[in-house]
Amino acid sequence: MEYITKKGITEALYNAGVDKGDTIFIHSDIAAFGTTENFSRKDTLCMFYETFKEVLGSEGTLCVPAYFYEYARFGIPFDTALSPVSKELGVFAKYIHSLPISKRSCNPLAAVAAVGKNAEYICAPHSRHNYGAESAFDKLYKLDAKIILLGTNMFSVTMGHYAEFKAGVPYMYNKIYNIPVYTNGQLIYDYTFASVRYLNKDIEYKKTTDIEYELEYNKYINTVPYLSSKISSVSIKQVTDILINNILKNPYIHLDHKPDFPAGQIPNDGPVMKK
Repeated sequence: MEYITKKGITEALYNAGVDKGDTIFIHSDIAAFGTTENFSRKDTLCMFYETFKEVLGSEGTLCVPAYFYEYARFGIPFDTALSPVSKELGVFAKYIHSLPISKRSCNPLAAVAAVGKNAEYICAPHSRHNYGAESAFDKLYKLDAKIILLGTNMFSVTMGHYAEFKAGVPYMYNKIYNIPVYTNGQLIYDYTFASVRYLNKDIEYKKTTDIEYELEYNKYINTVPYLSSKISSVSIKQVTDILINNILKNPYIHLDHKPDFPAGQIPNDGPVMKK
């Protein structure tokens, strides 16, 4: 049986195109690779983190999704330091957020936890919006960060929603959440807002996507096998720009089918005034 090793992770990351000084955004399923020889989850998480630190060097930045879905689901206030990372995001994201040096951005539906050189900039509370100007995702795009897929695929990548926002798809709108945001109990914002899809409009995303094929065809994505899974690296700008170009050709390209927007109802309610 092969086990996860620091040497193996290091070689796979270099082969996937991770370089010193990179800013990376990691989507992960650590369990897909197996375990370390002593079968300790904590040691496995620590090994991945320490390896990333060495590969990235002092000028690099490691980021993970650190969303708090309970904010929108149940109206629970968000504290960037104290609110747990939602369980859907996996154990590695929770581990990074738990580090004493970790920073976390302030929109709960698209919070990013980060460590390294650009962590302060990425997570600074410059925007109430999840994907708008100066949001954490907007900063990752400006930095041309790399998406790193550890044992998972492009379907899990949040940049798709950022691209939808930038392209202005008709099945999403800006929603206000009158729920406060704190950092260690100190109020940051008394409300936030976010680009979200209409929940009552029969909007369903495709279960598979052609984005990985397009990235592979254009040789934008680097993928290497590691143990029982794989590690991939791709530029956030390239992913986002391809998604936006596709949406501009067909606004509903990422949906299972075009929604039925009845005439006279939002978002198809027509002119607001009559002559």
